[in-house]
Amino acid sequence: MRIARIMAFLLALITIGISGYYYSLSPVLLPSVAPAILGVVISLYFWRSAPGKKKARRRAALASVAVVPFTFASAVVSLFLSPLSIWPVYLCLSALAAMLSIYALMRVKKKQSHPWADYYQEVG
Repeated sequence: MRIARIMAFLLALITIGISGYYYSLSPVLLPSVAPAILGVVISLYFWRSAPGKKKARRRAALASVAVVPFTFASAVVSLFLSPLSIWPVYLCLSALAAMLSIYALMRVKKKQSHPWADYYQEVG
């Protein structure tokens, strides 16, 4: 889950940086960039500490899944409302968020299917 956490932080940094850049170009773009920033901030709330327990890992993975519709919503809103053509950037960010969410969900599944997973939980 360490790599998924690092990827989530990098995606958040990239999304906030790109959104801030586009907002500095034109403050009219706030409705276009706000959903992506909101989705990333929600995701960062769940990734703020390393998820150690099964429920925390699942919540962090589902928070990564929740980022995808938010960034896609930014792409759609910018397609219709933005004076600049920034929708391909947010579509790419949405694809990166989808890859991150798939990776995080696969890691949760792999950790749960480990043969010693229940043993460590009973001993600890």
